[in-house]
Amino acid sequence: MPRQPAKRPTTPAGPRADLLAWAVHDLAVAIAEADVAMSAVLGVTPGDYLAVKHVLLRPHELGPTELGRLLGMSSGSATALVDRLVEAGHVTRHPHERDRRRRVLAVSEASHRRVLQELDERAADVEELAQDHSASEQEAITTFIRALAARHRRRPT
Repeated sequence: MPRQPAKRPTTPAGPRADLLAWAVHDLAVAIAEADVAMSAVLGVTPGDYLAVKHVLLRPHELGPTELGRLLGMSSGSATALVDRLVEAGHVTRHPHERDRRRRVLAVSEASHRRVLQELDERAADVEELAQDHSASEQEAITTFIRALAARHRRRPT
């Protein structure tokens, strides 16, 4: 059974910033729990699923070294991780378009389809909840979440 978020009081003007911060942390934990469940669907460890998710969702191509940096791994550990994912059929390696010495990663078609199917189901939850908010509120929420994600990426520790 999913863990219920702690109920926290609000001020007359609305939730305080610290309440919002805890709500964001609660969402992060819920997403991590969903990722653990998704890793079981794919038959990989949660860490391996996180690697697949990075390869799938990053706006630029990743090689094993960049993936390792994102996951806090040495290049040797990242290579072993990529080898496992390739062997399991979740990721492919191919030469970089301009630098033929460099290898880049892509999620296999089957894993791509399965992960996107699951993420689409979660996106439907977002769409359903978003219906309770105006277009301008949705835009503000989206802007806030993207800005928060960017700030977290700049401050990795």
